[in-house]
Amino acid sequence: MSDGISKCSPSRVGYARVSSISQNLDSQIDALKTAGCGKIFTDKMTGSRMNSPGWEAAGRAAAKARGKRGGRPRPHIEKCENARILYENSDKTAAEVCEQTGVGRRTFFSYLLQCRKESSEQAEAESY
Repeated sequence: MSDGISKCSPSRVGYARVSSISQNLDSQIDALKTAGCGKIFTDKMTGSRMNSPGWEAAGRAAAKARGKRGGRPRPHIEKCENARILYENSDKTAAEVCEQTGVGRRTFFSYLLQCRKESSEQAEAESY
């Protein structure tokens, strides 16, 4: 690896960038293809602080290949449903239910609000 290019597998992505529109990306793209990169994203721009759509797309593609979808993980619906049932069928406070079931309070109240909204929409639809 004396040329500074790491070997890429087809599941990895390559990124080529030049700092001016008049420059040519061909040599970088050829080097990435030779290294075995499956997807190559490119950017032509001036300045180091500009948005890099190619870099962002390369990052999203790499994250997708690793199975990352972005955002916070959502709790299992079963856990929230168990917390809702426990809350509605006992005299425990929401804080106690959340502590017992391992569901965050904000998540629990969001789920509870969503369930009640769906229930009222369903009742309204049935009344027509």
